[in-house]
Amino acid sequence: MHRQLLSGSGPLPSTMAVLVAFSLCLLSSIASADLLLAPSDSKIPLTGFDQLQAVCTAVQLGSTPVAMYTTAMTTLVANLMREKKVTQAYVSAYLNADRKWIWLVYEGNEATTTLVDSHLWASGNPAGPHTTYRYAAYSTTDGGLISSTGYDTYPVVCSYEKKPNDSPPKKFPWWGILIIVLSVVVALAIVTVCCCCSKKKKHDDAEEENSEFSLRSDSFSSRGDTDTGSSKSDGTSSSFRAESQRDASPSASRKRSASRLDSTPPRAASSPSAAGGD
Repeated sequence: MHRQLLSGSGPLPSTMAVLVAFSLCLLSSIASADLLLAPSDSKIPLTGFDQLQAVCTAVQLGSTPVAMYTTAMTTLVANLMREKKVTQAYVSAYLNADRKWIWLVYEGNEATTTLVDSHLWASGNPAGPHTTYRYAAYSTTDGGLISSTGYDTYPVVCSYEKKPNDSPPKKFPWWGILIIVLSVVVALAIVTVCCCCSKKKKHDDAEEENSEFSLRSDSFSSRGDTDTGSSKSDGTSSSFRAESQRDASPSASRKRSASRLDSTPPRAASSPSAAGGD
């Protein structure tokens, strides 16, 4: 019976997957979108929607007003405002000439528009005449969007792409070093176990082959001794039978009788004087 070697191909891909996931996490932390609050005092009152863009650019080059059309972005904006202790802030929404509230979504150097969902508005909003209430702000107090005339000195929520040059270099985290070291140790342990199993399997196979060879050799030796003994026994029996047959044949009997007669000494002849005396 042959034992199968435990393969290390299973754990190795999982270890590599952990390393890849860790690298992706580091890359995403280096370059990611970030939010900031830009003061709008210098542009109040607002006379056009493009002034919101100017407020963001004055604080951070390349930043744009935030469009809160996703739940994830709404959560990020709300957390930022609570952290900065701001209750209202302008966002990238406005009332167009068709009296429709539009999100202006900035994607690189281009901008697209999409309608503002009604469920995003706070209770009682949008309110006021459409000729004056043309801007939208997010209120953490009301839990939604509120309409504004543009005379309120709310800050503007801006988004920008954080790059490595925008922040000071950070030291490699200790937990990152720990994960890499543990991954290397696990990989080395797996390779060591596989090598040991392979050597043990070769040793066991060699012992098994030697054992089988010894068994075959012993079997051949026993068979040879048995054949030799049988041959000797058959030869002795054949000689005995041959001698018995020769003794039993008539010609052999006659030859033995003649041989006994030849070996008997002749009797002495009687003298004449002895015969006359009688």
